[in-house]
Parts: sequence; structure tokens; C-alpha cells
Amino acid sequence: MLRIALATLITTLTISATAAPSKPIKHRFIAIDESGSQLHLIDQISPKNSWTKKINGNSRDGQLIGNRLLLLSHPKGYYEVNLKDGEIVKDYRAGGGVMTVRRDKSGKTFIGRNHKGITITILDKNDKQVGEISLKDANNLRLMRLTSKKTILLGANKDVIEVDYDGKVLRRFTIPGGKHIYKAVYLPNGQMLVTAGYGGFIAFVDKDDNVIKKFGQDAKDQGETVGFFADFQVLRNGNIVITNWHGHGRKDSNKGAHLLEFDKKGKLVWKWHEPETAGCLHGVIVIDGYDIRRMHNDSRGFMSPVK
Repeated sequence: MLRIALATLITTLTISATAAPSKPIKHRFIAIDESGSQLHLIDQISPKNSWTKKINGNSRDGQLIGNRLLLLSHPKGYYEVNLKDGEIVKDYRAGGGVMTVRRDKSGKTFIGRNHKGITITILDKNDKQVGEISLKDANNLRLMRLTSKKTILLGANKDVIEVDYDGKVLRRFTIPGGKHIYKAVYLPNGQMLVTAGYGGFIAFVDKDDNVIKKFGQDAKDQGETVGFFADFQVLRNGNIVITNWHGHGRKDSNKGAHLLEFDKKGKLVWKWHEPETAGCLHGVIVIDGYDIRRMHNDSRGFMSPVK
């Protein structure tokens, strides 16, 4: 009788533990709002810390550069933004067509432009030009990323392109079903992660340029409207947060979630959609637990402090 009672108790506790609801996912993140011409810091844990600032121009790319500053592209150059309140503390002008901007640990700034094909201008820490990379047979640059191999990955129209700092093309391939490839990073296992733009998926690519799996379908299966997959971030737990862009109009943000988060199996586990707050997003930086006093990059696939 005692054994039956104990077995019943254990079964009840097991079922209760299994059925216990998990805590809802909450994030603290920077959102680069293209159609609303805004920059947001959204704090779902402590909403009183959230802020929104109007910005001029079509910003796409951002990076934590230390000292609580955000490096933010704009069509003619870059801003440096104080993350305490969103105030612009620097506005550098480089010329038209700027899509993307990155900074390395030496203080060099890389500015990617749609100009005479694709042009990457390299500035020293005093904004003096010290180099330039020109790709005349490429176009429609979106984002670039500096890799741990001292190369640069570009999302450009239908192509993923990898170049060295001298401009030599080391790798170039297309993603079947992709349109306006947006961003690519290398993962620690040597695979590449690529957002396929209007294709509405993120692809895992092996060293032979083969797509071995895609994430995105589960969002459709759960009834979400999948638009243009743009910027993304690999989180510490392996989940991937992706911007889900729906159009240049402010009201296009009503069409579907701004951000989608997929777990390591491709299951949709979180979304953010506040069309009254934000237009359609081009960029996202999740800053949960990160020290914004330090420079970070995603040269190893996931965002980490620059050493």
C-alpha cells in the first residue's frame, strides 16, 4: 500500500513538474527602425529603462563599440550614439550610399557603400582614410561582417561574398531561394549562417557552399507572417533572433512581428511586435547580460567582447 502511495506521489510530482509553465522569454535589445526613422532601446525586464529616439536617414547596421556607445550607420556615414539616452554624440560623413559600418579592436572603421559597385572605405581611429576595397562587379550591398580570419563577409544582392583586406575575392556563392542576401557570419564549427532576405529564411551553409538546413518555416506554421529576413544575432544559448522586415511604410509594421526568435531546432520560441512603438526593423542587438562598456563584435558568429 505504501509503495502504491509513493509511486502515485512520484507520478503526480513528475507530471506537475513537466506541466509547469516555463518563464516567458524577455529581452533587452536595441532596435534599428528603418520605416519609423527611429532607434529604440527596449527593456522588457525593466520597461522604465526603454527609450525611443528619432534619427534621420535609413540606418541599417549597429555595433557596440564600448563606453556605452553604439556605432550606427546612416546613408552618408555613421553616428555614435549614447546608449544611456539615445543622444547622437558624433556624426561622420563619408559620402552617399552607406549601408553598413564596423569597427575593429585597433579603432579602424570600415564603411561599406553602394558606390561604383561596392566600395569599402577603411578609416583609422582619427577618421583618416587608410585603405579602400573596390568590387566593381558586385552590387546591392546590405551588411558586412569582419571575421576572425581577417576577411570580410558581404551580403550583396543574390551573393554571399568573402574578400580579404586587399579586396581579393576568396569565396562567392548564391543561396537557392534567396533574394537580397542580407548578412552572413561564420559559426565556430566553420559553417556559415546567412539571412536570405525576401526568401524568408536563415540558412546554414557548409564549407562547400551547400545549404544544409533552414530556419523560418516554423514561424509560418505558427501563423506568423514572414517577410524579409534581415539582420540577426546568435544568442549565448544558441537561439537566433532575426529581424522580420515588412516594408518601407510606417504602417507596414502592422503586417507581422518585428522580431522572431528560433531555438536550436528551428522552433519559434519568442516574438516581438509593437507596431504602435516601432516601424519595420532593419537591425537588432540583443544586450541581455552584455557589458555595454566594452566593444563587441560577431566575428565568431555570436556576439562577444573584443579581446
